[in-house]
Amino acid sequence: MGRLYAALAAVEAELAGMAALGPDQIRELTKMGAKSEAFVRQSTVAFGENPGVLPRNFAWKASSAT
Repeated sequence: MGRLYAALAAVEAELAGMAALGPDQIRELTKMGAKSEAFVRQSTVAFGENPGVLPRNFAWKASSAT
């Protein structure tokens, strides 16, 4: 159990600088529906496979979190 508590303490220490959002702030966030998310994922794949489609000055970095 000691290692578990040490790991949790390490995670809490890493997250200490992050700000929590309040309920009102969360409600105001723009949310993505399932179709929008699927579109963005497919666009990510397409842009990764066809980098010449985007302008050269477009800041693009393919994410591996697909």
